[in-house]
Amino acid sequence: PPTVPLRYLVYDSIAFLSGVTAVLPNLEDQMADILPRIQGSLTDAGTSWDKAVKVSFYLHRSQKLETLKKLFEVTVKVKVPQIEYIFVDGYSSEGKLIEVEVTAET
Repeated sequence: PPTVPLRYLVYDSIAFLSGVTAVLPNLEDQMADILPRIQGSLTDAGTSWDKAVKVSFYLHRSQKLETLKKLFEVTVKVKVPQIEYIFVDGYSSEGKLIEVEVTAET
């Protein structure tokens, strides 16, 4: 049977969200799909972007960091204390360009 990954885990007062990806035509479309799903997971975990303490972006090497930063800033209007950007060569499925992981206080 298919395995469904855990969307989030709350441990003590911290919510750890699983990495979120999408297979869509471009980075803009993928971010437009991923960020609302992260918002839903944050809400389900009893937290929000306002309480995010770390966001990790795993960006495919073919993409521009400046584009990612703009897409994130347009959608998420809060200042996250720690943001990390890691370039990767590939994912489990062809076409994935980004994976986003979030850690937040509850």
